[in-house]
Amino acid sequence: MMLSKYQKLLAVFVLLWVMAQCKTPEPARVYTPVFDQTTRQYVKTTPHRPDLDTSVLIRSNVLENLVIALDTISLEEQFTLESAELAVPLELINEKPPLYDTFLVVADYRYPASYVDLLFPVIPLAIIEAMTSDQNGSSDTLHPEQLSLSEVSPNKKPMVSESAPSHKASKKPSIFLSKKERLARKNRKEIDKILALKQAETSEGKTVNVVQEEVLADTILAAEPLVVKEIYTRDEILADTTRDLLDATNILDQHLSEVAWKIGDSIPFYHGMDSYFLDSSLIILYDTVYVEVIDSSRMVPQLSFDSLTNIQLEKLELVFRFYVNERLIFKVFHPEIDDVFIDMIRVQGGDFKLGNNEFDDDERPATALTVSSFLLSQYEVTNKLFCYFLDDQLCDSLGQIEGIPVIDLDHPETRIQRNRFTGKFTVSGGYDEYPVVNVTWIGAQMFCKYAGGRLPSEAEWEYAARGGIYARRFYLNAAKTDYDYVNRYAGGNYLGELGWFVDNSRGQVWVGGRKHPNELGLYDMSGNVWEWCYDKYSKDAYKRINRSRNPMFLEGGNLRVNRGGSWSSDALYCRVSNRNFLDQYGKNQYLGFRLMREW
Repeated sequence: MMLSKYQKLLAVFVLLWVMAQCKTPEPARVYTPVFDQTTRQYVKTTPHRPDLDTSVLIRSNVLENLVIALDTISLEEQFTLESAELAVPLELINEKPPLYDTFLVVADYRYPASYVDLLFPVIPLAIIEAMTSDQNGSSDTLHPEQLSLSEVSPNKKPMVSESAPSHKASKKPSIFLSKKERLARKNRKEIDKILALKQAETSEGKTVNVVQEEVLADTILAAEPLVVKEIYTRDEILADTTRDLLDATNILDQHLSEVAWKIGDSIPFYHGMDSYFLDSSLIILYDTVYVEVIDSSRMVPQLSFDSLTNIQLEKLELVFRFYVNERLIFKVFHPEIDDVFIDMIRVQGGDFKLGNNEFDDDERPATALTVSSFLLSQYEVTNKLFCYFLDDQLCDSLGQIEGIPVIDLDHPETRIQRNRFTGKFTVSGGYDEYPVVNVTWIGAQMFCKYAGGRLPSEAEWEYAARGGIYARRFYLNAAKTDYDYVNRYAGGNYLGELGWFVDNSRGQVWVGGRKHPNELGLYDMSGNVWEWCYDKYSKDAYKRINRSRNPMFLEGGNLRVNRGGSWSSDALYCRVSNRNFLDQYGKNQYLGFRLMREW
């Protein structure tokens, strides 16, 4: 049977379509590094490396719902109130006040100043100075026990030997006296002056002239004020060294022994307490004690409640209004929403060189920097992950979110479509794990913020692409203070094993993870799709970087950096240090991105 020309063409077309749909089976994503991360040496066999892989939740099915409550709540309530009045006289209800008997309990005794001055007179200053002179070594000075009280009077000077030196000459210097002795000496001088003045007024029958009174007043005011006590305790009398305390202990004990009430005794209380005292030489201190007297005749009989009161009932209606204005956040489980995770790699921070002095001018100079630890997605962000973002952020049919261009949905290489009836986004069959393309820089950054992170900076991207702390280096001097990197691409120097570029991509983007990763386990850092970085592009950015830790260049216009090369690039453009740029609103089928998060 002969086939017509059209049948032959149709058969050829069907055969070509079938061949196009038959794809090479994708190999399993097995980590096959060329660098032992434990020993930090290159090996030919598969090494054991520290577990740098982690999985991060970027979308949860437990969502927070904000509820604003605005309302007025009215409550109407009816109450029944009871009131009562007394049915019997008040004196038959209340208990009568108790009766008390009053007693005084002796607490202590005090001595009036007049009594103390009588029994224990103050020793004149002349005798105190004579005693002080005797302590300084003079044997002719009279001792206090050599003088009787009758010999020391306001009208007579103390009897002192003629050979004794003047008390002014023998007086102990004030610097050697204690504070208490200096105060006693001052007080005694003032007392002697006052006594002499009084004696002169009495004996001569004259008054001291005004000048003498003014001098005396000035002298007394200039001295320290005297402490005038009205009563004394026993201990204060015995401690007063300015008095004649000869046999003072026995005198005080004898006096107290004659008192009728000792300390702690009870004295019946009645008006006229003064008759308790034998004389005015003692002042009694006492505590007042009240003792309740039980009188059975004063007890009040108990009455029942009904006999005491007359009850009255009253009804009351009340209306309450509450105004509510609250912002409430509820966490709600949504079973129809999937938990979404993304594979990340832990990139430990360290020192490295950004740029290259061998190639393009915008890569120069190679600058030593420090980068902190962070997480970087193991693969480029896929179409499937980006669809979750578009659904949750309510992207429209133009690929915009609230008027901001995010993705070009009309481009044939964009494997994401929007259902015009449901508004939901889906991925074309078989392209779920392919890198998303035709995404603007703003759209990529919005996704990263939605996933709890941001785009990596140029320094973070290049540091991770070189292998972080496991990057292979060679030293440029004997002191090992300067170095360069062995690998030109991410993971080695043979790009055919590491990424998709113009020589092996067959003119299309490929699913992530089919080539060898770099030393950290990151896939497709060289080739497949260019990747947006956070920094703004400037040709001389490396010459102007003024930060040695975590640099980020944000000066200039709207051009943003992209790195790594793509499936349509020559190998030269897939180098780790190569730089490219595009307007932040620009998009094409060669450009995707990765997610960076804090570690």
